[in-house]
Amino acid sequence: MAILMDSGEGSAQFRRYARPAPAVLSHAPPGLPCCLRSPYSPTPWPSISGAWPFSGDIDRSEHVAAKQWVYVGAKAGKGPSQSEKQEITFACENLINTFFLPKFLPEIRPTEFNYPVAIYGKWHGKMYRFITRYRSDRLDAISPEFDAPFTRLEYVSRNCFGLSYMRHTDQWHRLFERLSLDEALTTIKEMLHFHPSC
Repeated sequence: MAILMDSGEGSAQFRRYARPAPAVLSHAPPGLPCCLRSPYSPTPWPSISGAWPFSGDIDRSEHVAAKQWVYVGAKAGKGPSQSEKQEITFACENLINTFFLPKFLPEIRPTEFNYPVAIYGKWHGKMYRFITRYRSDRLDAISPEFDAPFTRLEYVSRNCFGLSYMRHTDQWHRLFERLSLDEALTTIKEMLHFHPSC
């Protein structure tokens, strides 16, 4: 908080005062709702005259957040049934065998660095992840092999899926939320975001 001070010589000076933390305030004016005294909410302070800006009764209903329904993507609803799971698995494995492997891993080519040795799919809860397995032949490698998921098919409801890809920050980023299974698999084939980096 800064207060403008007049030096009396036609110039003005600013003097900065540190605003005390809300926890220092041990009392509040009558009628002030508790939510306004929370350390996470702006705390009202008296004016220069010393009068509090709040007077009389305050309508507490203005400070209560209204309830609303929010779509939370793949987290909503139950997972796929056993028959649905088999259908999704079959379609995804077919995509791997007919598209990913011929295009990105027709053969294993060892190098002095990490190199891909397999592309496969695996369920993780309600999500089917496409994964690249890498191998390292270095003697100082922490592990000889490790997995790197690159695309995630997220089950929302019957024939309704979200689609995410793994960013370079190792964080999933969703691009689509409501696709049919055929639309999702076609999108995976056509968009580079959902392709492995091998």
